[in-house]
Amino acid sequence: MIYNEDFFTAVDTHNIKDVDLIVTSPPYYTARNYGGEPLFSDKPVEWLNWCYKAIIKLSSALKDTGVIWWNTGSGYKDYKKMIEIYGLIVTLSLKQGIYLIDEIPWIKKTAPPKRIKNRPFPAWEHNFILAKNPDKVNFYRDNVRQPYSQATIERMKYRLGKLSPDLDGEYGEENNNRVKPNPGGATPPNYLILAQDYSKRPHPAPMTPDLANWAIRAYSQEGDLVFDPMAGIGTTWIESLKLNRRFIGCELYPEYIQIAELSKERLERGDDPYNGLKKEWDGRKNSS
Repeated sequence: MIYNEDFFTAVDTHNIKDVDLIVTSPPYYTARNYGGEPLFSDKPVEWLNWCYKAIIKLSSALKDTGVIWWNTGSGYKDYKKMIEIYGLIVTLSLKQGIYLIDEIPWIKKTAPPKRIKNRPFPAWEHNFILAKNPDKVNFYRDNVRQPYSQATIERMKYRLGKLSPDLDGEYGEENNNRVKPNPGGATPPNYLILAQDYSKRPHPAPMTPDLANWAIRAYSQEGDLVFDPMAGIGTTWIESLKLNRRFIGCELYPEYIQIAELSKERLERGDDPYNGLKKEWDGRKNSS
């Protein structure tokens, strides 16, 4: 379910706790208007302070083993890449005991090119994996293994030397063992190459379903509780349902919740929950 409330109050009002995974894509700095209004002024510090308070609040709902998957863009201002987001990570670690496990860039393989004066056009976003207890976090590697390349399968037919050098740059003696492929596939690297969402759903910046799906598989198991405090039109909800996870969400705008509920309805009746959603939603609005 999705509560029509600000998560800052809903966490306490509804006693949201023991969450296994928080997956969310908060508003980027000056990138979109939500509900027709900008959420922040043009001062980066306002956005930064909001992110800082949000992550602290959300961490109170996590299990000791839980993580926050924070998808964000750092933004640009005055021809410079904004560095505030990096300061956020450092401050959380030093002052709040909320630590960065890793940053997993989402590389947009279909990002539309733009002409920018002093740099290449942006085609990736941050995904910060944050935890209170990094040593207790479970990463479910087998859930996100990927197919081996044919070249890797061919290499596994032969004895392999060391794949990386030691501190002196030496590779040492040949390894007499052959590496056997894991039946589930290759271990994933810490980056994702995924297409953007082109379903044209009625939201200024819907989360890409493949991104939410990967995060849920990587850091939760069936039956675990997933929380999206800025649920929008319900991408994380839908992907949680597909993967047999429990779900709680919060969203400020009632219309977005109604769209999320329609997306869930489409999933339950066997339709694509995303493609065709806008047409059906517009039809319902026009007939009401």
